Amino acid sequence: MITENVINLFSFIDFLHSNTAYLLSKQGLIDETNGLLEKRSSIRPSENYKSKIEYDKLQIQIAEQFDIVDAEIIFPLKEKIKELNIADISTPIINLTAQPDLFELQRNFNEDDLHSIFEAKQKYLNFRNETNFDFYLQFFFFELDRTLNEFYEFFKDGDFNEFSKLQTNVVTVESLDKQGIEKAVRKLTGNSNNLHFETFPEFLNYLKKETETFELETEPFRILNLQQIKLENATIQSEIDEVLVFSENAVKELKQKLILSFSNENYKTQYNAGLNPRLLEIVKIFSGYEMLYTDAKNRNKKIIDIENYNKFLESEKYEQSKRVFIKANKEDAQRLGIREGESYSIFPQPKNKEEAIERFKKHRSKRVFESMKQIFINKYSDKPSAKIIQDELNRIYTFIGEANKQSTEIAFNNKDNSEYLEYLRLANNFYENPKLPFYDYEYYFNGNSASIYAKYFLYKKWLEEKREIYYYEKAPKFIAKEYALAYIFDLYANGKKLPVNRIDGGYNQKEIEDIGIAKGLKGILL
Repeated sequence: MITENVINLFSFIDFLHSNTAYLLSKQGLIDETNGLLEKRSSIRPSENYKSKIEYDKLQIQIAEQFDIVDAEIIFPLKEKIKELNIADISTPIINLTAQPDLFELQRNFNEDDLHSIFEAKQKYLNFRNETNFDFYLQFFFFELDRTLNEFYEFFKDGDFNEFSKLQTNVVTVESLDKQGIEKAVRKLTGNSNNLHFETFPEFLNYLKKETETFELETEPFRILNLQQIKLENATIQSEIDEVLVFSENAVKELKQKLILSFSNENYKTQYNAGLNPRLLEIVKIFSGYEMLYTDAKNRNKKIIDIENYNKFLESEKYEQSKRVFIKANKEDAQRLGIREGESYSIFPQPKNKEEAIERFKKHRSKRVFESMKQIFINKYSDKPSAKIIQDELNRIYTFIGEANKQSTEIAFNNKDNSEYLEYLRLANNFYENPKLPFYDYEYYFNGNSASIYAKYFLYKKWLEEKREIYYYEKAPKFIAKEYALAYIFDLYANGKKLPVNRIDGGYNQKEIEDIGIAKGLKGILL
């Protein structure tokens, strides 16, 4: 029984067949584009300045050319693929929607279905043989060829499957056990491998080197580029995880294709005449996803470390409390490298002055302060001496003293970037003035407002608190010692026995502790 998915696939094949003449009329455009790509691949821009100039000019020419190719060739095909739900081509891992239905059709068909089945077969073969090109949708047509080859293997009248012309000597992963891949590969390639690759890693490393300067302007490369942009813009764990999973799946899928390519004798015999463009593209894309996967793993670890650190920061807690999730429109999707309709989080701008001041104090300035605090701790430890704390505070007090010599009138009338004047504005609630107009958060404060507020308000307060803690912990010991000495002097003045060791003349520790206990200073060691 022919399902709706199969009907859509056959409709797409009919679309390809009916547009054969149109696509052939674009052969000149395709040849011109491929010529530019081949010319670019022959230039080594890193070796000479003239080559670099030529390469850059060619890049501009190719970009302009590909705008035409995309509009006249790629876009109509992609739109029809999307319209009929043939496959999701926004990923290098192509899965045809109709694939399970096709194999169900092999088991459950009737004679009335045969006409449509064989008509679609002939139309597709005619299209592929006449055009002999994949129109910069290599991964899609590779998967379509492979799926139809397996489907029509069942519907052949003799021993010959006409789809074998499209895919020669295809070896499926299922036909190779895990331990026997290398053995099967050597058996298939035999002596026709003119470069004598004994193992798949040798084969892959050779091609990676060959494609180091190989540039792509195809749909799979654009997908890769979008994922790279998405990773660059990722700010939260889930966004990095999405790229990590996507790139990991792409690496696995592309590696499988390359293993099959290595097992294909037809690829080997073409090396003397030049490398196969499709194979080169797969290798280049594979290398790109390998790098993306590695970058995503590193970013993943880094952001875990950062998040573990940030979850204790007040500024991060504040930001997370204000973040909202929205769905990406078309423009957002292109900018962030995500799919249209996919959710992502934003930290919305303050809508009024009150929200702006809160954001300024609890987020922007707080982040600067948290960084300053961490630098101090890294330098002096979390328990610095009283002198270190006081020296740091003295520098701050000196600045504040100089700032207070300035005129608040000048500070309020002239919103320049003077640190002294900015301190006066912040200290005297300039930005809280209800008559001060508010238009935009990014321009409401001065460029140095956050650093001034962080250092001379938040950082100063933190240091003063540390100083208080220090003296709270240390001061009772000094008080107890002074009290004990005064008590000893009083004993001496009244001719009473002193708590002094007769041998060395030192204080008797136990008796001094007893004094402390008697005076309510239990636990204080002198």
